[in-house]
Amino acid sequence: MTAPGAEPFGVRFDMPAYRALLAEMAAALGIERGEAEDGALLLDCTAPGQEWIDASAHLPSIVVEPIAPGGAEGETIATTGDTVEWCTPPWGWKLARGGGLPPGRHPAPRAGRRIALGEAALVAESFDGHALSAAHADILRAIEFMPHAEPSAREAAEVNRRTAIAHQRMIDWATERWSGPPTDELATLRRGFAARGRMPYRDWDPVTPGEWIGWWFARGVRPDRVDPSARAVPQDQLIRILERTR
Repeated sequence: MTAPGAEPFGVRFDMPAYRALLAEMAAALGIERGEAEDGALLLDCTAPGQEWIDASAHLPSIVVEPIAPGGAEGETIATTGDTVEWCTPPWGWKLARGGGLPPGRHPAPRAGRRIALGEAALVAESFDGHALSAAHADILRAIEFMPHAEPSAREAAEVNRRTAIAHQRMIDWATERWSGPPTDELATLRRGFAARGRMPYRDWDPVTPGEWIGWWFARGVRPDRVDPSARAVPQDQLIRILERTR
């Protein structure tokens, strides 16, 4: 989907068209507007509620406002101590530390006939699109475990277990992007890469190992030694890579 008059760039959403598409899909499926008590299934897409695992010790609360779009092509990210300006040709956003939604995650997004999605389930802005991807993954996970409106306790527990893992790893990634105080798991991950140059595959991590590695290399991290298990390329190619990253 492309904003009218915008230059082609990456993957993005024309939000008015996206809303219209979702409305058409809902109508085709027979989904109607109503009060919360009327439905067999309630999708909570509002904002963090009382049930919330706070991540303010690691992430800032942010306020987002639109700014002028970027240049003719490419993506730019300009950071200062308190703000991030994230721009592409069709749009620009300024993310500033302030009195926005509290960062963190819902402890049990699937409970009874309610499913918390979006910012009702996770607030962890990493200014790279992963927050939206995490919301989409949550929807797919809910569908996977949704044979009927009220799942068994075991089904709901498994949805919440997988979602908690994915959301905590998303919080770790956002913490890395904001240079916040790391969680214990993130600190362990950093030490492992700094020592051996290895990023293990982790189930339900919304960020690929390559993205983690690329971020650390871009930040100037150079492993103390290269773990043989990290050598997933031919030796001559590995030598060329290491020569370029000295």
